[in-house]
Amino acid sequence: MSKEQHQPNNSMTIKIIWFALLSSQNVFLLVISQIKPQNISDPDDTMTAMYFGMGIMAILFGLFGVPKVFKGSPFQTIKILQWAFIEVNMVLALISSQEGTSMTVVLGSYVLSMLGMVLTFPRNTAA
Repeated sequence: MSKEQHQPNNSMTIKIIWFALLSSQNVFLLVISQIKPQNISDPDDTMTAMYFGMGIMAILFGLFGVPKVFKGSPFQTIKILQWAFIEVNMVLALISSQEGTSMTVVLGSYVLSMLGMVLTFPRNTAA
């Protein structure tokens, strides 16, 4: 067997990881839509804004900060870190939804996360 047969196709591997994390955004949305908050009559708008703002900051850091902070790191490492920060937005949306946030805010977070994932699609493996 040649050496090439033992090494995985990194381009395909990173795309599979991207698709799995993209799919997890949909799972978060499904979970949020199915789980109802616990008897909260009046959600705290300050907390909603804080979670939404933190989610936007996580996406922006994932898109623009990670490539600068981890400059010189392998391509795959940078991409996975970007996706992790984008994923934080949906985790914050899940937390916010349990405090009574409207579905409109959750959908906004979902759209921003999906946009971030699309923008970071692994087009090539050059650093």
